[in-house]
Amino acid sequence: MHLLEIQNPYPDCVLMNLEAFPHPTEAALTLVLNISFHEQWKTLLGGRIKFGLKRGIFKLQVRDCEFFPQASELETVLQFPSGTVKDFSWQFSPLPQTALLKASSQRLTLGTLKLQEQPCHLIATFEIRPSGLTITDAEGLWRPDISPNKHAIIDRLLARYLVQHYFSPAISWLQLAVGNLENWDDLFSDRPKTRDESSLSQLEALIHKIYDAPTQKLKELCQLAGLESKLDLAGGNFLGATLSGEELSHTELVGCNFRGAILTDADFSESDLDYAILTGADLSGAYLESARLRYADFRKGSLALANLISSDLSRANLQGTIVNNANFSGAIVTDALFGDNPGMTVEMRQSLMARGAKFLADLDSEVLS
Repeated sequence: MHLLEIQNPYPDCVLMNLEAFPHPTEAALTLVLNISFHEQWKTLLGGRIKFGLKRGIFKLQVRDCEFFPQASELETVLQFPSGTVKDFSWQFSPLPQTALLKASSQRLTLGTLKLQEQPCHLIATFEIRPSGLTITDAEGLWRPDISPNKHAIIDRLLARYLVQHYFSPAISWLQLAVGNLENWDDLFSDRPKTRDESSLSQLEALIHKIYDAPTQKLKELCQLAGLESKLDLAGGNFLGATLSGEELSHTELVGCNFRGAILTDADFSESDLDYAILTGADLSGAYLESARLRYADFRKGSLALANLISSDLSRANLQGTIVNNANFSGAIVTDALFGDNPGMTVEMRQSLMARGAKFLADLDSEVLS
């Protein structure tokens, strides 16, 4: 197997390569993905930003040979193979209660490539969406007194811009061949080498417009930024934001960071908050009926008087969360973790345990025994 093309333009963020090893008993190759994830700085608008990934998709296209995927796991990420005979994909997400993909030189055995008489062509890409990109730091792009609400909207604005103008169609890609492959082209050869200056000017103008806006209301700020409030906030950083009473029902909020946010009486009904970080957040009186909250982290936060009827809290972490008069009726709590919860009644505990919830004290007792 020989390398036709490899491009890792942001190697501090994503660095990948494919290796092939001969199968010991048949005309086949074992494919192994080497991949690393970290954070990377990038200059932008006279300042710079630091970014990392929350999730992404590795895609493998196989031409003129057969590929049989193998179930496997990296040490610090989860992967889910899916696809047709010719196209395969693995979704990478951080482990629960982990903010970013971070892995150094991890190896994932993808599967077995059955060789044919004709040349075999492999195309591998790593693709991300704005919801999978997080801005972890910034310098020189706005004044330090920006409010958390406005910072959250600019965060999503920057994520969308970076993905559209720098990380699409893929952030990393490569091509390999087995045999003498005569006809092939560089991937994304029409990808622009420079950015449109007008788009950068528009981005800068939007940042100033949001900073100077006389409102802290999320929907109004989204409108100024040209963001769809129901779809474009996923993966956002709402650290310390104040969203009391905000209407956020039916909203995509997967992987959002709400640490320390004020979310009292906010409406999250039927919203998707899977993998959300809500540590120290005040959700007192929040409306979370039928919300998806799988793997969400509520530690040391408050759900007092919150409505969680029919929500899905599977594998969520609620250690130390205040639950005074919270309504968990009909909620799915399979493997949800509780413990040291102010306001937890005997009846509430029994009901939660009967539905598969786990309590820290009980787990400690099991370990000791």
